Amino acid sequence: MSKVLNKNKERVFCGLPPVDNVDKSVYNPENQGLAMWSYFHGKLHIYLWIMCKNGLKAKSLPFNLWIKLWILWIGEFFHTVLLIGMLGKNKYTYKLHIIYLVEEKFNEGGKNMHYVVCLKQVPDTTEVKIDPETNTLVREGVPAIINPYDIHALEAALQLKDKYGGKVTVISMGPSMAIEALKKAVGYGADQAILLSDRAFAGADTLATSYALTKAIEKLDEEEGVDLILCGKQAVDGDTAQVGPGIACRMNLPQLTYVMEIAELDTKGKSIKVYRKVKNGKELAQTQLPALLTVVKDINELRYASLDNMIRAVRYQCTIWDKTKIKFEVDKLGLKGSPTMVRNIFAPPERGGGEIIPGGEENPEEAVKLLVDKLIPLEIIANA
Repeated sequence: MSKVLNKNKERVFCGLPPVDNVDKSVYNPENQGLAMWSYFHGKLHIYLWIMCKNGLKAKSLPFNLWIKLWILWIGEFFHTVLLIGMLGKNKYTYKLHIIYLVEEKFNEGGKNMHYVVCLKQVPDTTEVKIDPETNTLVREGVPAIINPYDIHALEAALQLKDKYGGKVTVISMGPSMAIEALKKAVGYGADQAILLSDRAFAGADTLATSYALTKAIEKLDEEEGVDLILCGKQAVDGDTAQVGPGIACRMNLPQLTYVMEIAELDTKGKSIKVYRKVKNGKELAQTQLPALLTVVKDINELRYASLDNMIRAVRYQCTIWDKTKIKFEVDKLGLKGSPTMVRNIFAPPERGGGEIIPGGEENPEEAVKLLVDKLIPLEIIANA
């Protein structure tokens, strides 16, 4: 589903023919080292050119350094021309074929992969309190965090990006305060962050939430292509585990739930293998992309945010989509689109302390007799 990146401009600048004109059927393994050298040699030309151009535009390079860079670039250019003449046309042709194969092996479609992670900002459950009079959550003074399962979904997407290439987009629905969670995701390494925020989304249950997120992901798919959607197994404030599967059902995508390990991602064949956490162990499952995964905490260990990403997160401006940015059916949003409603929230009654039978060490037989006399009336054990 991802759009193919056009590298022809880069190839022509390096003196290479466009991708479509390279005959992949010719391969000479003896020239592989030369091909690798030439490939990075061409990359050096590009980086030198960018440095010269940007330095001149921004006037950020000292004049003497700018002149030296230009001389180096011109020297490298004529060096390559001389090398081509020495090798002869035939070997140069082989070199181009090997460069293409090296690029294809390195890329394998991964650079075009687009991973979308659904995040939810939730109150820190360790700090949650319930008002005994109104039976509602006390949110004042309670810190908000990224749903713990969702942050592991983000880490899984970032690891796939590190290994196979691609782009990570995080998306959330909520009030403007959810921007803080999205910026934290950018700090971990996400490339793009989108917030669905509108009064029309307020009061949504899992059905309406999955509808809004589905429409947003479909919009992303039309614009950029989407290959893999990752969600946390459930949100700790609702514990329904319904939003991820709801998105998959609405988009008619295969879904793999309770994922504890991503075994393999075939970016060329567009398939994925995962291990699912089941009752008595784990299960190996495979499906074609695009697909949706819901992950458990066992899938990975979280990374630390790098300094560069943290600085980028502070400056990052999240994209905000309201109900006018996407073609929604208004009756399916918010309270109107929510067939379920939370009528009451209450804290479970405090458990009293258990009874301790004394004399276990001094007179164990008497203590056992006393215990049996208490268990028989409760029908926990039968009277012999």
